[in-house]
Amino acid sequence: MAQTFSVRPSEVLGVVDEVVAFFVDRAVFYFGTSVEADVEQAEKSRKTEGAKQLARTVRMNSWLQMSHYRSV
Repeated sequence: MAQTFSVRPSEVLGVVDEVVAFFVDRAVFYFGTSVEADVEQAEKSRKTEGAKQLARTVRMNSWLQMSHYRSV
């Protein structure tokens, strides 16, 4: 988000204290990189694009604790 929109997560959240802002940004960065690495690992051994997409979706849902079959 910081790279894409040139704004830090702490700014979006309106965090004023510099120390708190640092730790919020650090936590968001750590979470984001962990999710990215896990999703990439999930699709690594899949051969077709459909299988890769399914692996990404399942892994992302596990991070977000969502069921693929949850009704809206």
